[in-house]
Amino acid sequence: MMDVKNGAASLQIDNGKLLTETAAENGTAGDAQEAALKKEISGLLKDLGIPRTSGGFRDCAEAVLLAMDTDELYGALSKVIFPEIAKKHGKSDTAVEKSVRDALTRGWKNGNREKFRAVFGDGYRPLRGRPTVMEFLAAAGDYIKDAG
Repeated sequence: MMDVKNGAASLQIDNGKLLTETAAENGTAGDAQEAALKKEISGLLKDLGIPRTSGGFRDCAEAVLLAMDTDELYGALSKVIFPEIAKKHGKSDTAVEKSVRDALTRGWKNGNREKFRAVFGDGYRPLRGRPTVMEFLAAAGDYIKDAG
């Protein structure tokens, strides 16, 4: 099991599964909201068909969480998000990007197309191919924010 710190937030990852702390363990409303957010991210990725057992699941979950806190996603992927995740796991930035891209590709090929349609809304274009990592992170973050 591994703890990943994101400012005041903490992700716990065990064998590729994103775990959350309960509000009872933490004792604050902010922690309860954070736990609910982590659970939603994990559930969304699972619903999209991204296997929890892949390293890409963990990296995707962390990238979605970090992207939700980022105002300008375009420059942040290669300059902030991927390097931060890479540093935590002793990987290169490109290895993190590849794991996220591979997990997204697996979900796109084998996952729930209706869930992709729900997440991407009018931007869902199955004939164009899978979304880019940036499109995915932005759409997943927006979907979770709108659901909450």
